[in-house]
Amino acid sequence: MKILADRDGIELPKTYQLIRDIYLWEHHRADLPAPVASLLGRIFDGPNPFATGPTTHLPMKATRTRGR
Repeated sequence: MKILADRDGIELPKTYQLIRDIYLWEHHRADLPAPVASLLGRIFDGPNPFATGPTTHLPMKATRTRGR
């Protein structure tokens, strides 16, 4: 992510803030900042599941297997 951000001239937030943003997004508490969503979409190459607004594809959540 840092390499792509440097190439595009995007300044990433501090690591703790980036982790916090991703955590909040994973738990449906906040949208990812647009530059971060764009970079993650490029890293995972395909439909951008990290974009805000309606999307056609969302990452699947891990299935809970404990106790089975």
